[in-house]
Amino acid sequence: CPSFFAVLVVAYVISPIDLIPDFVPVFVYLDNLLLLPVGLYIAGKLVPSYVWHECSMLSRNTPISRTLYSGGIGIVLCVWIGTAYILIRCLF
Repeated sequence: CPSFFAVLVVAYVISPIDLIPDFVPVFVYLDNLLLLPVGLYIAGKLVPSYVWHECSMLSRNTPISRTLYSGGIGIVLCVWIGTAYILIRCLF
């Protein structure tokens, strides 16, 4: 099941247990950097071609709601501005 495989890949990336321990200075994120793209590529290859084609056609023909798009940008900007404000207040 490709979706289960993709969930496993993402769960590994966000889990605190790694193949390469975090105390190794240079290679801390190397396992995540390599396993995430490779795992998602394999999950994409596990999807049947007719499902992939149908979903890609559906995504091309479905318009993106500008309200949802603008709302997402607004949320991300608010989080970044709030984080910057907190950091500046703590540092100075």
